[in-house]
Amino acid sequence: MSAPDPTPEVARLKPYTVPAAGRRDFLRLDFNEGLAGPSPRVLERLRRLDADDVSLYPDETAARAAVASRFGLDRQPELDLVLTSGVDEGIRLLCDCFVRSGEKVVLLDPGYPMYRFYATLAGAQIVSVSYGEDLSFPEEALRAAAAGCRLLIVGNPNNPTGTPAPAGLVEDLAAAFPATIVLADEAYAEFAGASSIAALGRLPNLVVARTFSKAYGLAGMRAGVLLGGRAALSWVARMRSPYPVNSIALLALPAALADEEWVTRYVSEVRLARTDLAAALGALGVATFPS
Repeated sequence: MSAPDPTPEVARLKPYTVPAAGRRDFLRLDFNEGLAGPSPRVLERLRRLDADDVSLYPDETAARAAVASRFGLDRQPELDLVLTSGVDEGIRLLCDCFVRSGEKVVLLDPGYPMYRFYATLAGAQIVSVSYGEDLSFPEEALRAAAAGCRLLIVGNPNNPTGTPAPAGLVEDLAAAFPATIVLADEAYAEFAGASSIAALGRLPNLVVARTFSKAYGLAGMRAGVLLGGRAALSWVARMRSPYPVNSIALLALPAALADEEWVTRYVSEVRLARTDLAAALGALGVATFPS
């Protein structure tokens, strides 16, 4: 007797595997984790955990308020946010909520593998737009491919190329294709200094994803957020599980967001180290690309 077959979408998946074991005490550059850890305020808050913090179901109230304040949503009632278990869950929610089987999803290639993973699960027709050999951003090809698509995902800056989208491109695409959900994945925005958040109020089909895994050093907490218009995100909020973010992460978020000085200092250190690493690799004859 054989086991039941999965759906065709699951059968087509290429699994995303991670070498999670044995990585402590190494200089880890593979997953872009925060090498300095989180703000000391986070660790201090975690040391004060009590029984209710663990035994009660999660309460998002304080974390939502902190995140809304950090990104300026508390001053824009037409906008909303959805906290997610990392940006990965946010990507899946958008695919499941807005993409019907057979509809077109446009991705950059190379790009974060989970975009393709969740679009495949949704039964999408995936169209890849490739970077050039010099990793220059394929702006014209992306504009052409975006016509008629249901979901367009732009990592800004892109993972793994480190390439930023041309200024204003994400907003231009959202304005040009109002029936398309445009996701700007800004997981590394703190290091790049650019964001599409300011345009959310005038573009109801634009969604911005932010993570607290990178600059905030909370990768193990699995905390992310979708930011966007209340009308679009109300559908996402309707379909997500009741408690997607665990209580410990929700307690850590306000502490992390209260220490922007720590984040600013860490981002500055990473930028300097990035320059030094590129120079050292160049001295060894190893080619690098601007990031």
